Amino acid sequence: MIKRLPVRFTFDNNYFNDRYQGIPIGGYNVIIENMLKGIEVELNVDFFENREELEKQVRK
Repeated sequence: MIKRLPVRFTFDNNYFNDRYQGIPIGGYNVIIENMLKGIEVELNVDFFENREELEKQVRK
C-alpha cells in the first residue's frame, strides 16, 4: 500500500499537479444556467402523455 502513496517534495495542498482543478467560481449551477440561457425548461412533464404537443414544438 505504501507504494501507491505519492511522495511530495512541496507543501502544496492540491491533490493533483494540474493547473486548473476544483469547483468553478460560482459553482456548477452558474455554468448550467449559462448553457440553458434562452432555452425553455419544463420539469415533471411526461413525454409519452404529451407526445403530440411536444413533437410539434421541435424544430426540424
